[in-house]
This record gives sequence, structure tokens and C-alpha cells, in this order.
Amino acid sequence: MRNLLTGILIVAGMTALAQTDLESSLEYTYPVSASICCLEKSGDKYFSMDVTNKQCRIYNLDHTLFKTINLTVPADYYLYNILYVSEHTFNQDDLIELAYIYSKYNLTETSYYYSYETRVINENGVEMLKVPGAGHTEILETENNGRKFLVYVYDFYQIPASTQTKVYSLPESPLKSGPIRQQHKLGNPWPNPSRGMVNIPVKIPPGAGPGELILYNIHGQEVMRHPVNGDEELIVMPGGTLIPGTYVYKLKSGNTESPGKKISIH
Repeated sequence: MRNLLTGILIVAGMTALAQTDLESSLEYTYPVSASICCLEKSGDKYFSMDVTNKQCRIYNLDHTLFKTINLTVPADYYLYNILYVSEHTFNQDDLIELAYIYSKYNLTETSYYYSYETRVINENGVEMLKVPGAGHTEILETENNGRKFLVYVYDFYQIPASTQTKVYSLPESPLKSGPIRQQHKLGNPWPNPSRGMVNIPVKIPPGAGPGELILYNIHGQEVMRHPVNGDEELIVMPGGTLIPGTYVYKLKSGNTESPGKKISIH
């Protein structure tokens, strides 16, 4: 018994030490959402999205400011996401470029809907592309036809909502900074939190077979299933489908299961 207690104390002490070491390793705190990008010429950087000031700020790895990029966002729109901070994703010059998405909440007499727009700009604010209605994008590499920039255009004003996919060809040189995916994909829900309607992008690669999007409540009880065929899909959960609360969803296909992601319904 004494040996057992000694072992427990040792393990507890090691756990406490590990927690202390992790806590002491905090090197910096950004006041807004931040991530890391890998620039071919300029090296690894942090970048942040400042919704209030409508800026993308790029930092060196020592957290000193490297560059600030101002983002044009129309009145009544909300900066939603910044993607593909890179140097050679959209063209071959050495200027930093990025894509960003902004959204607008539209209230009708009986309901509401969101509208979106996507822009691609360089660090000087020069616009390379603007796609009204585009709320989701993806970069994929084909086997024999180069890399493609897929832009998904949604119209939620009409019921049922409509979707278009615009396909743009990208430079063919392999890019360290260009995200290339050919795998099971479970996108982030939007809007999130939501007042009812939720959009979830999903994809199962060709040959992986059909799958299902499974939704669970906070207690782990299954709430609903939605079939996924294998192509890029946007699963739309209409307003009023879910009662207010927190939910977790996963994408399953064969023996593969994605990590869970959360949705909050008001």
C-alpha cells in the first residue's frame, strides 16, 4: 500500500511539474486571433486578424511587427476570415498576398440570412480578385492539371439556397505556403455562434466512399445524421432545426473519423 501511495505521489508530482512547465512556456499573447504562415521568401511568420481595425498584421517569430495590411470592408459587413497569407500562391511576384472574407447579417420581416464576399489582394492593397457572394474557398492540387482555387458562391436570400463554384487556375510551381489538401475535410461552421441556420463545408476525397456528418448534443447523444457523397458539399442546417445549445459534429467515412468541431446555437 505504501509503495502504491508513493507511486501515486510521484505521478502527481510529475503531472504538476509538466503543467507548470507548460504554463511557464507562454512567450506571447496576441489581443486578437492569430495563426502562422510560411512565406517562401520571408520565412515563417505569425499573422493576426484585427476585426475592429480591418487589418491583417504580420509578425516576425520574435513577435515584432513585420507588416500591416489594411483590408477594405464595406459598411455593415464584418471581417470574417483571412486565408492564404503567402508570397507566391496567386502570382509569381514577391509581394505578400492573401484572401479575406467578410459577411453581413441581413434581417427580413420573417427571418434572416447572411451574405458574403471574398477578395484577394496583395500587401499594397491592390485587388487581384473580388467575388460577391463567396463565403468559402479552397486550394486543391490536381494530378495532371495544376493547382486550382475553388470559390463557393452562396445565395441565401432565396429558398432553397443556391450554390455556385468558381474555379481559378493558380501558378504551377510547388509552394511551401500554399495549402494543398486531398483528404477528409470538415470545415468550420458559419455563422458560429448562430441564431439557427448553420453552414458546414465537408469533403470526402474520391475513392474514399460515402460518409456521414453526425451531430451530437453536449451529452454525447446523437441528434442527426446527414449523408456525404464524396464531392465538396455545403451542408445547410435551416433555422429552427436545432434547439439552443452547444453541439459537436464529426465526419465519418469507413473506418475514418474526423476530430469533432463545435457549434453554438442561440
